[in-house]
Amino acid sequence: MKVERSCGGILFRRNNKKIEFLLVKSIGRRGYWGFPKGHMESGETERDTALREIKQETGLSNIKLYENLKITDSYSIKKDNIKEVTFFIGEALSYNVKIQEEEIADYMWGTIESCLDVLTFESIKNMLDYSNNLIRKEIITY
Repeated sequence: MKVERSCGGILFRRNNKKIEFLLVKSIGRRGYWGFPKGHMESGETERDTALREIKQETGLSNIKLYENLKITDSYSIKKDNIKEVTFFIGEALSYNVKIQEEEIADYMWGTIESCLDVLTFESIKNMLDYSNNLIRKEIITY
């Protein structure tokens, strides 16, 4: 069994006492909405990979990652091939997104409700909902 490892971020920003999340849409015939992520490179930590991939796909580099708030998802991509993705919850401290046009077709900042409406996979919806609850419990205090 081969395990492929990736890392990324579930990014949020504060906007007039609302929390908004960043979604990216992958390029391709079956382009889907999700979170910025990518493959780990040799010698990288999960955190290093997440920050590198976020910057590559979105242009955002001013991110506060909450290293104690992360979620891992595993799924089969082919027979005998498992993909394991670790997402860190992170707060975008700048919002000027510049997508990586080779991999990303579009992006959006949206409320939990609008993001849940466009997300494709149930597992990603569950991660977003879980992250939203963690952010409200552990990070945001109004």
